[in-house]
Parts: sequence; C-alpha cells; structure tokens
Amino acid sequence: MDLPSYVRYCLQIILFFSRRRRLHDDYDKWTYSLCVKAGDSLIMIK
Repeated sequence: MDLPSYVRYCLQIILFFSRRRRLHDDYDKWTYSLCVKAGDSLIMIK
C-alpha cells in the first residue's frame, strides 16, 4: 500500500506521540482521519 507523503508524515507524528504518552487507539484513529481529511483538502486546493 503506497501512502501519500503527508499521511506518512502524520503517522510518524502519531507514532512518536503514542510512544511518549501511550495514547489510546481511538485518539490515533482520530488523528489519522484528521490527517487524511487535511490531505484531501490540500489535494482539492491544488
């Protein structure tokens, strides 16, 4: 599965913070979906 670079960047941030703060899966999913939505709107702007 080839992820767009913005999604990969967001996932790195999520992983970094989950290691530090042991975030819940729900929060990670929420952050991921937020990143995807942001990426989608960026693509639409372009």
